[in-house]
Formats: sequence, C-alpha cells, structure tokens
Amino acid sequence: MGSTKAELCGALSGGVMTIGLLNGRTDSGDDKQRSYDPAAAYRERFKETFGTTICQELRDTAYGGDKTPCAVLVERAVLVLLDVLDGSD
Repeated sequence: MGSTKAELCGALSGGVMTIGLLNGRTDSGDDKQRSYDPAAAYRERFKETFGTTICQELRDTAYGGDKTPCAVLVERAVLVLLDVLDGSD
C-alpha cells in the first residue's frame, strides 16, 4: 500500500474489489455472502498459489534471478481470480 510493499498485494486487493463489483450488494438487505464466499476463496487460492499475500514477500520470489516483476504477479493473480469466478476453486 502506498509503495511500502509491506502490506497486502495490490493484485489480491484488486481481485477482491472486482468480486465486490460483480457480486456486491446494491441494497442493504442483500446477502453479503455473495461476495464474502468468493473473496475468501480467492484469498485462499492466492495464498496457495503464491505462498503469501504480502507484497514484499511476493516480490522477493526469484524470477530469473531477479525480483519478480509486478506484471508477472498480476497476470498470475488474474488467472487465479478467473478460476475462482468460474467456480473452479
């Protein structure tokens, strides 16, 4: 968050926001679980895939001997998100 790299990965938080956008409530009486369940599934799949949800830890993962570029992480995170949205979790 704010370039600190010490907190939650932006790709994970962006995916959760996408789930909220697609499944979120439009009325206070709507069921929260429509977003909560896929968001929890996405977080779990993300952590299984990458081993962590923390930005710096993800960036420190070796990628060809260098730090892993964010673009690579985002692409892989989107694929995980699409699987969750598709119900493949």
